[in-house]
Amino acid sequence: MTSSVLSLYERHHKNFLLGIAGFGLTVGATIWWFGPRPLAQLSWAIATLPVLVALLIQIVISLRKGDIGLDVVAALSMSAALAFGEPLAGNVV
Repeated sequence: MTSSVLSLYERHHKNFLLGIAGFGLTVGATIWWFGPRPLAQLSWAIATLPVLVALLIQIVISLRKGDIGLDVVAALSMSAALAFGEPLAGNVV
């Protein structure tokens, strides 16, 4: 059972992460239009964090293999956006 779940995750993890980001973007936009804007920013930040964590793990794995790519730029952009209080920008990246 565990190996099938892991296999499913390995095949679809990018779609899953894209879904999290898209869902967070949609929820945040809805809250931004109809509710308190700080709550919208929180939803964008929360949706960005799992994607950022997965990206950082992927970067570590790539660096161990001696491969460096554009993932580093994306991770820096997302981290900087969150650090400077721009969670929408981090979510979009």
